[in-house]
Amino acid sequence: MGEIVAAYSEEQYLTQGKPDIKKMESLLLTMPDNSYWTVGDYGREAWKTGKNLIGKKEIEKN
Repeated sequence: MGEIVAAYSEEQYLTQGKPDIKKMESLLLTMPDNSYWTVGDYGREAWKTGKNLIGKKEIEKN
């Protein structure tokens, strides 16, 4: 357990001086469904999506 004593953010992630999680465009991995989620929305299937991105990066390098 702990106490939050300070927090910092860039202006682009604030709305009326308060953190706006939608503006942060967070990507969350949930278990056991192995899915990526954005705030309130389904993102993509985990692992399979990441493997596809790795393959694309290797192609771009060549």
